[in-house]
Amino acid sequence: MTNITMRGNLSNPFLKRLCEGDLCAIINEIIEDRELDIQVRDNYLNVYYRGGNILRIKPRSFQFDKFYFYLGHPKEFPKTHVEKVASRKQHEINPRTKQPIPTEIEADQIMSELNEKYDGLMQLLPENPESFFEKAKSVMNEWFDKWEHQERDDQQAITERNKSADSESDLAVIDIEFAVSVNKPYNKAKNSKGKSKVCRFDIIAVDCKGQLYVIELKQNEAADSDDNSANVKVHKKDFDDTIGNDIDCLFTKEMAQVVNIKKEIGLLPATVNVDTSLNPVFAVAYSGENSESFNEKYRNEGFYVIEVLKDKKLRK
Repeated sequence: MTNITMRGNLSNPFLKRLCEGDLCAIINEIIEDRELDIQVRDNYLNVYYRGGNILRIKPRSFQFDKFYFYLGHPKEFPKTHVEKVASRKQHEINPRTKQPIPTEIEADQIMSELNEKYDGLMQLLPENPESFFEKAKSVMNEWFDKWEHQERDDQQAITERNKSADSESDLAVIDIEFAVSVNKPYNKAKNSKGKSKVCRFDIIAVDCKGQLYVIELKQNEAADSDDNSANVKVHKKDFDDTIGNDIDCLFTKEMAQVVNIKKEIGLLPATVNVDTSLNPVFAVAYSGENSESFNEKYRNEGFYVIEVLKDKKLRK
């Protein structure tokens, strides 16, 4: 059990720094900025902006994805090819690829430019978090202008607008992008080749009674077509083979730990709690246009449906 990744496993020294030490100013800046969202991981925090990771806070370092600075190249080298060649792993690139592959000199030059921009941004932390987030947002906005991802935008908006289960919202979002690793005892999921698979779920939320909901979020009907490997029915089977198979309540205990850490840092109100005796419920939610037909379809098929209102509040 000690080797199993658990969200909320923040060390006491790290937690103290976040709550009252040198990292407190960064946390307060994030909490006050409604465009940012913090999620607890295994002894680190992910900070999201528009659904993308704007900052990773670790006990000994800060991280930002330097490829947000990469808006393309005149020769149209994809990011993955640049990374592989710069790391001297070009043998891992599919030999049948039709996308251009940079030379080592070209890849090194691109990485040098990205590293210079990255270093200039990261030197703002920890003393000047306001300037860091202002500049990092500008960088990410340019990147999002080229590669939009609406579902992640909706996911973060839902997270930000549902912090407590009360008269305003039926559910409090406590986690996003939860991945059930293959080393979880309750993960019995297999891929098409019969090998263990990692299963991912969009949103984890809890109601006022402590009942957990594992929510698959869809933004358009195309994302739920029968030939899409990530449609609702696939995710329901993944749930049944993982979290739905958790007889020892390890998942609910992990989410309870996340909630307690978030309350200590100031990310959730004291009223949010998880009842670890209740089995999690798989649910679907639709944030796109014409949600009525989507919701009716899945209610008729026996799925639990969470309604996403226009203001992104959640209704059971």
